[in-house]
Amino acid sequence: MNAISTIAPEAHTTPAISAQPDAKAWDKAMLKFRIAERAYLNCAASEPLNEDLADQLCDIESDARWELIGMPAPDRPALLWKLEYLFQGSNGSLDPYNLEHLAQTIADCRRLLGEA
Repeated sequence: MNAISTIAPEAHTTPAISAQPDAKAWDKAMLKFRIAERAYLNCAASEPLNEDLADQLCDIESDARWELIGMPAPDRPALLWKLEYLFQGSNGSLDPYNLEHLAQTIADCRRLLGEA
């Protein structure tokens, strides 16, 4: 196993919707994301740019981010993080995301904010 595969050993998959948040699992996944994000940003800023490594690290960062999006948010700050990401990357539109990707976040809203 190389350094890259230890950051994100599994492939991106869309998990089933879960209503049971696990704060420890969220914290672990957030740490994994932050490490992957920092590795990608450091690589992307390096001269000369290693495009193959940058592509791999970008994929790992993306997989780690979507792992968080697919997890139940354990609290309101986690829900806010998810919503900010979803709107930030799409110029304020949810069109680029399919409902499968948004289903867990919608379930989080219902659980943490109460049914409207």
